[in-house]
Order: sequence, then C-alpha cells, then structure tokens
Amino acid sequence: MPTPMIRRFARPLSLAVLPLAVSGVLVSCGSDDSDASGKDAASQEALQNPPASDAPADLILDEASAPEGYTYESAGSESDEDLSDLFGGDDAEGGEVVTPPQCAPLAVDAGMVFQWMMEPADQTAVVSFTFGEDDESGVFVRVTTGAPEGGMPDVAGCGEFTSDSDSAFGAMSKTFQATPVDLSVDGADELTAADVTVTGLFMDGEDIGAEAVGQTARYIVGTVGDRTFDMLAVGDVDDAVVQHLADGQVARLNA
Repeated sequence: MPTPMIRRFARPLSLAVLPLAVSGVLVSCGSDDSDASGKDAASQEALQNPPASDAPADLILDEASAPEGYTYESAGSESDEDLSDLFGGDDAEGGEVVTPPQCAPLAVDAGMVFQWMMEPADQTAVVSFTFGEDDESGVFVRVTTGAPEGGMPDVAGCGEFTSDSDSAFGAMSKTFQATPVDLSVDGADELTAADVTVTGLFMDGEDIGAEAVGQTARYIVGTVGDRTFDMLAVGDVDDAVVQHLADGQVARLNA
C-alpha cells in the first residue's frame, strides 16, 4: 500500500501521468513578458538560501521557491524515502517504444513523473508545485546527475511521433505532436522547451477517445554543468509561474 507521502504527492499527478484521466489545458507560456527583475529575484533567492551540498535533494527548488498560491511537495520528504527501493528495480521498465526513438523524452503524458520518482534518491530529486486546491494544475520538477538520457530532444524533428507499449489491458498506442517553445533562462548551458499534445489514444488498434486527447503539457529540459533539470507544467499554469520556477531552478544550480 502506498505510504501517506506517496498518496499526497500522487494526487496532483492525476493529470500528468494517467492518460485516461487527463483534463485541463496549459495556458501558453511562450511569451516574452518576463523581465530581468524576475531573474534577478530568483538569483537573490538562491544566494540567500544556497544549497547545502551538490546532491540533487539540496540543488532542487525548495518550499521557499513556491509561487504565491502554490503548494510545495517533495517526493521523499518523509524519512528520506527512496522510492526506487519500494517500486524500482530491473523489472520497473515500462517497455515503451517511441518512434522515432529520439522523440522519447517528449512522450511526457504517461508516467514520466512517477518514473522520475522511481530513480535512486542519491541521483534524483523530484518536487511539485500545485495551485491551491486544484489538483489538475501544477509544475513538476526533477534534478538529476549527469546529462539528459538520450541527449537533448530535437523538437523540430518530433512534430509527430508515436509511443507503443504493452499492458495487462492490451497494446497501447499514443500519438503526439510537439511544438518548439521560445523560452530562455539565464545561466542554463542547454535548454529545450516544447508544448506536447496527445493527438490519439488506441488500445489494440481501437480508438478509445479518452479525455487526454487534445490536451497539452509544457516540457522543459536543461543542463547546468553536470546536472540536468526537467520541468513538466500541466493544467492551468500561468506563463510567469513557469518562468519564475525555471529561473529559480537554474539560479539554484549555479549558486
């Protein structure tokens, strides 16, 4: 049975990781409305509360980074639980096959955040920021050691792609569209941002027409030195919130 911490953290993930229950639409966050003052504030915040070490758990955004009205939650916050010990292992691989394969990092609707949580705690930290009582809107953040698995995604080459996997219910196939997003964060060595839309869901070849179809999430991945950070924004999230958290995360990695 999931621990109380897992249940609390999992509640806002219903939108991000359960493709048959996704609802809500991400508010576009590709505008250039953010200004230098917001980035300066993020840098000052990082300097005032610098990481205690270079471990992912110390480098990731903390509760002080939560935008106004947002609730912070950390996976592993209780007794430093390593969820990989509970659910991980050699058999944890979901067997998802993405075509073309370089688009795999952009297949972000199904289980990605839970996959982050299954990674060893000494290599990965995961937190969420959800808006008030709205469990369908939030930003999920990961910091991990090393470079992005498979390299930085080429969004331009992933305008349309598919993901196929087998489950106890049958053969699941999903189709996606990815659109590049113009997003910049001072201090990031590399950065890619995309809006990813689920365009189809099929079970054993039959269109199951779930609510996930037509919904969009924003995915951001970047590097700072030998660390990678990922962000997934789902639901009704304002562009300024995404920019604030991205600025803050990079500033903290550079602090």
